[in-house]
Amino acid sequence: MEKNLFAICRKEPIEDDSGEILSDKTALYSLCLENLVLTSVPATIFIIMAISRFCPLVAQFPTPKYSKLTKNSKFILTLCLFLSIYPIIQLAALITNKHAGGITVYYAITESLAWFLSGCVVFIEELKGLPRSWMLYSYWGISFISSLLKSLTRIYVLFKDEFICWSWFFHLIESLCSATIFSLALPETRNRTYTVGFTQNTQMIPFLPKLLIIWLMVNGQLLYGLAVLILPSYASELDASPTWIGLIFGAYAASILFSSPIFAKLSEIFGRVKIIVLGSFTLSFATLLFAFSDSIWMLIFSRILQGVAAAANFTPALALITDISPSHKLGEVLGEITGWSGLGMLIGPPLGGILYHLGGYSFPFIIGSAITFIQAVAVFVFLKDTEKKKENTSGKLSLFRGEFIEIIGVIIIGSGSLTMLEPMIPLILYSKFAINPLQMGLILALSVLSFGTISPLAGKISDRSGRRPIIIVGMLFLGVLLPLVCLPDSILLETFCMALIGAASSLVMVPVLPELADTVRKVESSNYEQIYATFNSSYAVGNIAGPVLGGLLISYLGFAYTLICFALLIIGYAIFLAIASQSNKALE
Repeated sequence: MEKNLFAICRKEPIEDDSGEILSDKTALYSLCLENLVLTSVPATIFIIMAISRFCPLVAQFPTPKYSKLTKNSKFILTLCLFLSIYPIIQLAALITNKHAGGITVYYAITESLAWFLSGCVVFIEELKGLPRSWMLYSYWGISFISSLLKSLTRIYVLFKDEFICWSWFFHLIESLCSATIFSLALPETRNRTYTVGFTQNTQMIPFLPKLLIIWLMVNGQLLYGLAVLILPSYASELDASPTWIGLIFGAYAASILFSSPIFAKLSEIFGRVKIIVLGSFTLSFATLLFAFSDSIWMLIFSRILQGVAAAANFTPALALITDISPSHKLGEVLGEITGWSGLGMLIGPPLGGILYHLGGYSFPFIIGSAITFIQAVAVFVFLKDTEKKKENTSGKLSLFRGEFIEIIGVIIIGSGSLTMLEPMIPLILYSKFAINPLQMGLILALSVLSFGTISPLAGKISDRSGRRPIIIVGMLFLGVLLPLVCLPDSILLETFCMALIGAASSLVMVPVLPELADTVRKVESSNYEQIYATFNSSYAVGNIAGPVLGGLLISYLGFAYTLICFALLIIGYAIFLAIASQSNKALE
């Protein structure tokens, strides 16, 4: 099948079994139909294994070290090992066949690896006692979507008349997930008890709610990282000026600014999970819309819709994780969530560069949309709301005073400075070093890696020495580093400078959420939606002002003087914060 696909792309004739030459479209229609039939394989596996719950096959495994496995698991393990023999034999035959294409050999290797991993999953699932049901449906969903995307790539070849190499990636995911279904869809023979995550009517392991929220936060930042890398270059191809590029990035923040308070109120009325599900499906659609945007206005609209969806996700999700976390570990949990969000930003740029390199502009957004759709389904199925608590209205009013306002200023200036850099750094590096998007993604990834590495250390030091001293030192450090971005003539020095900026930004932004958490505990308010809506709105104000102001200043002053202006603003606010902190201590 893949051999015929390659032949079509090379404009070579295709013959059917009878030797008759087929037209390009007829041959490719046949390939698409064949692949759509293969899409039903995961569903067939699921049905067969579900029936086996009522009529389980039993096999004995005499080896003592397998004694902890159920009999049905032993049977499935035996089946996996037996079926792994066939792809190995097929691989040997393909290697000796001079007509076998390399991609076909790869597929055979993938199938062998899939069957081997399926056996490993049996051990992990059985020995650790993880529940099967949610894993089974998740793997089946991923497998089905991967098969569907593989079909779409071939349809794309049909209409665009050009070769793309996405199919191997989808086939890898499909093969691994389909084989893993064999390991998960086993008859339950043990009575297990699981600690309930949210409600008493769902059997969830304790970390599942937290895991889903972490996935939501990581995916949101991952999609943002994709846009940071790809949109400036693509917008430039559409003849967008730096001001328009700044508006594209500012549109995301503007929608978060106005949407966060609205979704905070809606989550109180309709429940947090319903709003998260709505936001996840909307985010999937908005990300897919990027793939088909062919004008500046279309990019701005997609960015606005993405920001609305992000507000619907982040505000109730942070409130939900705060509600289920012990009060004495609230800062630790929020710090962990921040760290995982940094992982999304770390993965986003290099992943965007790799996918862009493989399939062009649209491909990263198609993949991101598919992942987000799976996220929405997972949240809808497994995440449950907590019981509503009575709101402390007196605490709600006391939040917006003194020290709280000063921290909001840190959020606005810090986020504004960082988001000003995000669209402009690619333009600076592209003009100075003529690098490609993949290299650009790796440079941005190192910056985020330094942020994630220093973040735990910054959190621990702030717990011992206080949050504000760390914030002040970080702002001074960041202010000194910003103008240095335009100086290096070496790509290595530029990369090192970006890594230092990532470390400095962690000193500024990491202590902020624990500081807000301390405020929540002081006023004993359970209205976490309002707290995090305020945080999101403040962050969004910076996200709006940073790119827009940065774009305007660059148009008139250039890159270097724009960075100097932002550096002076950061250093000035750090001095103000130090003086204000001393005044607050004197009043206490």
